[in-house]
Amino acid sequence: MGKEKKNSKDKKQKKKMKLWLKILLWILAIFIIGSIAFMVVQKDMFFYPSFDNESNTWLHNQSSFEEITITTVDEDAVSSSLNMNTSTLSGWIKFNRPKTEKAPLIIYFGGNAQSSANTMRAFEVDGKFSSTFKGYNFMYVDYPGYGLSTGEPSDKSLFDAGIKTYDYAKMQKYVDKDNIIIVGYSIGTGVATYVTSKENPKGLILIAPYDKGLSLYNGAINSFYGPMKSYARYKFNSSKEADKILCNSLIITSRDDEVIDYKLALKLADRFEVEPELVILEGVMHNQYFNRKAALDKIQEYLTYNLPEEMLDGDGEIVEPEEEEQEETKAKTRKGIVKPRVVY
Repeated sequence: MGKEKKNSKDKKQKKKMKLWLKILLWILAIFIIGSIAFMVVQKDMFFYPSFDNESNTWLHNQSSFEEITITTVDEDAVSSSLNMNTSTLSGWIKFNRPKTEKAPLIIYFGGNAQSSANTMRAFEVDGKFSSTFKGYNFMYVDYPGYGLSTGEPSDKSLFDAGIKTYDYAKMQKYVDKDNIIIVGYSIGTGVATYVTSKENPKGLILIAPYDKGLSLYNGAINSFYGPMKSYARYKFNSSKEADKILCNSLIITSRDDEVIDYKLALKLADRFEVEPELVILEGVMHNQYFNRKAALDKIQEYLTYNLPEEMLDGDGEIVEPEEEEQEETKAKTRKGIVKPRVVY
């Protein structure tokens, strides 16, 4: 009788253990599937590639804009004389100065929903090239997967594209390589910080920056601590690069930025070797920086200050190109202007 009770008890314990084992396996399976799914959807959380064909066509009809194509051989590719694995970066340059002269250049790294054609068209129609960015040519090359650029967006591919863009710019006859200013906005501030830390531009402007990608993850889902940090796929660690930056820098943020907390900009500013100028705005939301006078005036002030002395007159005003060239460019650019829809 006692033996039967013991056997019955053992059977119940085994059933219990099997049940718990099944539950644990289900939990593990759900966790693994969830982890894989999260790693996949992170791309859609961070990047919104687009191509605006209408704006692209519009820019082709403006004489002061020129399309850029940068073709490079992929470093990791196995190549032969018959088969070269290449990638293409595409974008635009706006000539505020005659192409025949070496001129200061802005290299712009945009937000995760921007594309070169759409943004350049909007800046032209809004008059920003003739005001905020006056005196500089303006280059914007799309990230991999954006616009007509090939490849897939990631932190590594964006950094690589940023270096290739800078290297391309330095080689152009119309670029004064001693007077290149890098401008980054939103996710592009990570690219701008990285490129500036590796190269030696004259200046750096960061608009709505962050200290690292992990902070952006926690801003969306506040749970990436401890072991969970390893699930953050895109690092964008600007804090790691900031102490290598030696040029004068301008950081613009807003207490009312609902996407990137202004405190992240403060954390980043603290990591700079050379203290940047820090501007904290009020009442400016994330998509409003390029529509607010306070931000635009500060950008223009910084850019004008960093122009070569020979481009300024006795009153500190920018010397314009020859009248005939200027009027011809304006006349051609005005033709067919239609206000585009743009997402900053």
